[in-house]
Amino acid sequence: MADEISQSVKDALEALRVLKAAMTSPEMKKALQTTARIVQATVDALEPFTVFVAEFMARQALNERVEQSGWLPHPLLPFDAFDLQTPVLEIDQIIRSRLSENIEAVEMFFRESASQYGIDDIVPIVMSEALECHRRGNYRAVVRMLFPEIERSVRYVYGLGPGEKGVASIREARNQLKILPLGLVSNHRGMFSLYQKLDRHLYMRVETPEALAVAEADPVPNRHAALHGLVDYSSMQNSMNMIIMADFIFRPLGAIYRQRREQQG
Repeated sequence: MADEISQSVKDALEALRVLKAAMTSPEMKKALQTTARIVQATVDALEPFTVFVAEFMARQALNERVEQSGWLPHPLLPFDAFDLQTPVLEIDQIIRSRLSENIEAVEMFFRESASQYGIDDIVPIVMSEALECHRRGNYRAVVRMLFPEIERSVRYVYGLGPGEKGVASIREARNQLKILPLGLVSNHRGMFSLYQKLDRHLYMRVETPEALAVAEADPVPNRHAALHGLVDYSSMQNSMNMIIMADFIFRPLGAIYRQRREQQG
């Protein structure tokens, strides 16, 4: 896309040069010179944008490859160890090995992140307990622990009591995430992929055989399937994906909580 934009503008400049050479009227030549300068200025201004678009598209392509291997894109993953030509099964093995070999660094990353949520004192404790379960191989416990904690945190942030609708699917929080500045949501390469997973999968209701098949095929846990006993999320991959998604949700929840407190005085 970026290359196509750049090439189109270059083609326009070349066409203007050809026209200028064919013109005999000084006024027309001057008008074309002015137009050419405007186009060139546009090219110069667009260059950083086209570079950004090209880099973003390249990152997204590799992110999609990671998702095909069953993992969520995250800074902890060894993106330097594979590329678009690496077979999906090999990507899975590389990621699995790297995360297992560096479990201390993984825990440190999420503990540090949890210390900055700014919601209440309970959330970091629960995240710490989930990380301990993950280390011990109690992967089911991670999924069944973090989904209820996300719901509890949403209740706390929005002051919601029993009987409030939409809490289980954290609908209000998900809607607010759409309008938060990106820096408050997350600041790493996988944030768009994680948001799409949150919006389209994490809280999808599983009420038909077709929906159940979708939930079973996705290594990222689904709340409805997990807490209603429809899918047994028992793998290391299920657990790590759950921790990544929970961290992705808790961070902006903290920002929302601070905003609400400031608005309330």
